[in-house]
Amino acid sequence: MRYVRVILFSSLRDGFSLPVIEAMNCDIPTLISGEGSLSEMGEDASLQTEAYDIEAITNVIRRLDQDDALCENLNTVGYQQAARFSMPSHQRRFSEVYRTILLSAQN
Repeated sequence: MRYVRVILFSSLRDGFSLPVIEAMNCDIPTLISGEGSLSEMGEDASLQTEAYDIEAITNVIRRLDQDDALCENLNTVGYQQAARFSMPSHQRRFSEVYRTILLSAQN
C-alpha cells in the first residue's frame, strides 16, 4: 500500500535537493519550483511551477491528484533520473575527472 501520492517541493533556494532524489528513488512523483538546482534535479521527471505562483501550484496539485497515468509516467522517468545521481554514477564521473587530470599531467 502506498501512503504518499506526491512530494511537493516548491523551495525558493536549494543547493542540492536530496528529498527530490529520494522521492524519485521511491517511485513518488515530485512537484518542484524552478529555483536553484531543482530544475536540474527534476528535469522532465518532475512537474515544475514558479515558486510564488499559488494558482499554478494549485493546478499542478490537482493534476497530480487526478491523473494516475501522469503519476505513473513521472514514477518511471523519475527513477531513471534519480539513477543519474546515485553513488556509483558519482564514482564513475569522479574517476573520469581524475583520469583526465592524471593523463594531462603526464603529457
